[in-house]
Amino acid sequence: MEYSIEELNNRIILRLVEARGVYGDIIQISLCDKVHSARAILWDYKYVGEKLWDRFKGKRNGTLWYYRALVEAFRSRGFSRLFEEFESTVSQIEDMAAEASQKPPKSKSLKKTN
Repeated sequence: MEYSIEELNNRIILRLVEARGVYGDIIQISLCDKVHSARAILWDYKYVGEKLWDRFKGKRNGTLWYYRALVEAFRSRGFSRLFEEFESTVSQIEDMAAEASQKPPKSKSLKKTN
């Protein structure tokens, strides 16, 4: 059975929220991985711009949704300095995306009309 990217992302998030006990170390490793990925996205976004989103199946909106949903899933596990770093990085990505969506495209010149 093949799942869509949205279904896979929802399954991942659900497992993070539901994991208990012995899975604590696994959750911590997952958080480390997500921090690394979010940092890489942030760094690349600064240099590549909106073309970054072409790398992701969920494109811009799906990827932003996924990372915000991960923040909320990890929040339910309790707070740590690593979680705070993850949340901060995701917020920076969201801020950059919001700012980019408010800018006019660079390729179009604005001509003054009479």
